[in-house]
Amino acid sequence: MQQPKNRVSSRNGASADNAVIKHVCENDHRREEDKKSEQFDEMLSAAIDKTLRYVLGDINTDVVYNYMEKMGVSLKGIPANPGEFSTELRKILGSGRGQILGAASILEETVLEILCKEVEIDLDIPKPAQFADTVKKLRNAYVEGKSNTQ
Repeated sequence: MQQPKNRVSSRNGASADNAVIKHVCENDHRREEDKKSEQFDEMLSAAIDKTLRYVLGDINTDVVYNYMEKMGVSLKGIPANPGEFSTELRKILGSGRGQILGAASILEETVLEILCKEVEIDLDIPKPAQFADTVKKLRNAYVEGKSNTQ
């Protein structure tokens, strides 16, 4: 019986089939990670919006978003670069001794606490929170499926 022309001989066939299976599994894993990363981004954006609207009200939150848009930081772009969000928030509310009663830090800590609850991850958030670093830790833990991280 002749083998079809597009098949590898039986000796090499097993390793070729294993390579194909491995490639398919890696692609499925990457797609799952991408999906979880997108979910995380949505939850982060929602936590930021919820926090700002609760603390600052709708009108002031819209003012913050308009300012951030002018500075090149959109709400949807924050998950990709949380450090820029943190920097611009500190510019708006002040930083160090010039800030409004630590408002930026308090808002960031609140966002992180809400986000931890949403992604169901226990994380001891340092005070003051290192917003960008903590978001990165949470994202990695969420994508990897961990529920407790340091």
